[in-house]
Formats: sequence, C-alpha cells, structure tokens
Amino acid sequence: MTNPGTWKVYSGGPVVYSSLDFGEIYDTAREPAVSGWATSAYNDSRWKRAVVVPLEGTAASGTDPAESGGAPGDPVRFDKLSLVGQIGNSAGIFRILTAKSVREVRPGVFVYDMGQNMVGVPRIVIADGRPGGRITLRYAEMTYPN
Repeated sequence: MTNPGTWKVYSGGPVVYSSLDFGEIYDTAREPAVSGWATSAYNDSRWKRAVVVPLEGTAASGTDPAESGGAPGDPVRFDKLSLVGQIGNSAGIFRILTAKSVREVRPGVFVYDMGQNMVGVPRIVIADGRPGGRITLRYAEMTYPN
C-alpha cells in the first residue's frame, strides 16, 4: 500500500506533453533523468512533493450516480470517489505487425498502412538518427486516397 503523503512528482522526464485526443510529445534526451526511477536506489532529490488538486472546479461536473454513489439527479460528490487499482492482467504484446505498405506522400512524409485498425505502440529504428532530431507520428483509423 502506498502513502499519499510521500508521493512525489517530476516534470523533467521524457513525456513533455500527453493527451488522449492530441497525442504525446516524448523527448528521448530526457530519458536518463528517470532511468531506474522505479528502484529503491533511485535518487529522487530533484522530485517535488505532489499536491492535491481539488476536483471541485477543475473537473467536469453534473450528475452521474453510477460513478459518484449518489441518487439519480444528485450532483457528483467528489468526496465519494476513490482511486482503485487495476483489476486483471496488464497490457502486453499480443501480436507484432509489420506495415503492409509504406508510401512517401510528400518529401519526408511517409504513410505506413498496417492493413487493419489496431491499438499499439510503434517500435521505430532510425538508422541514421541525430540527437535533437524530431519525428512526428500521427495515427488514423483509415488511409485516404489523396
């Protein structure tokens, strides 16, 4: 069990920005700063103490008795919500796919067609990559003819 009073946060890691709808900015040059962060030997002296951000006024509100434990029509009660650990197995590798086709649609812009709608994480090898270089990945559910 964890103690919320000892939680810490570090904003210098490789995930610079992350959004369900707008993607992620990941800076590999920041990886060494968090290497080994999940071990007891890790030096977290540069991490700051986490603070509670109240949900009231910062999160969507309305009525949702299934989530808040209230009666139909009651407002969401943030004090009744709780953090629950994952039930079941963690995600893992189910299948490794190789692109069915790759097209350069304009100079330096490539479309990789996986041949199916999928969920996954790309494994990318850049043979001649340079530190500080930038790669932008965009995902879509289908390819378009133009």
